[in-house]
Amino acid sequence: MSSTGTSPRYRLIEIPRPLPADYATNHVANFGIEMSCIHNVFIRALNSLWVNAPLVKPADELGFAGYASTFCEILHFHHHGEEDIIFPFLEKQVSMQENVAQHAAMLAGLDAFAEYMKNIANGSEKYDGPKARGLVEVFGDVLTDHLHAEIPTLSPENLAKFDYKELSDMVAHHNKHIQDMPGKFTIFPLVATHHPWNEIPEWPAEMPGPVKFFIKYIAPLRYPSYWKFAPFNGRGQPQPAYSP
Repeated sequence: MSSTGTSPRYRLIEIPRPLPADYATNHVANFGIEMSCIHNVFIRALNSLWVNAPLVKPADELGFAGYASTFCEILHFHHHGEEDIIFPFLEKQVSMQENVAQHAAMLAGLDAFAEYMKNIANGSEKYDGPKARGLVEVFGDVLTDHLHAEIPTLSPENLAKFDYKELSDMVAHHNKHIQDMPGKFTIFPLVATHHPWNEIPEWPAEMPGPVKFFIKYIAPLRYPSYWKFAPFNGRGQPQPAYSP
């Protein structure tokens, strides 16, 4: 979790409460909120990476590298889903060129951070906390700006412009993309440990109960050294701050 002695650098997206009455079934009403929640997962992880990078003690370097690498992996997978499925659909009614450009703008920085963490994991480089934080800062602000800027394009007003069946088909295609993600014991628990389940238990709207149980209660058990840096346990309860 982020250290209590350092304020988070990156601002979360505000989630409207209460959720719309038809949140569970209406994609016009829920898709922007669904995306806001996963974007907040990324922002919470980004804050934890930034806060904890200088604090990591030698015994936890491999765990931190695994945590960071999982963040990079899920972010790439998420962006592929947007560029291959969501953006082409939205382009029929809404310009997405700025969003695509924002992806490209932060890619080099994200990849440099991912490569450094890979080298920490394989022992080809020594861990350096200030360097790790600096690499996060290279892409972190651009990424956060993008995660915020994308949400208005998914407003109910914009989504109502589309044929509802076509919108639902796109959402189903994207959900299948998510279900096919690799890393059921890495990517899934990263999501579980960065979402406040007690505050927003309705998310994700179409996730079957058994799958949600798996990602909250089972998936985080395999790599506990990763999730000590997360803000929550798999059940959404705040964890103590990481302490060197």
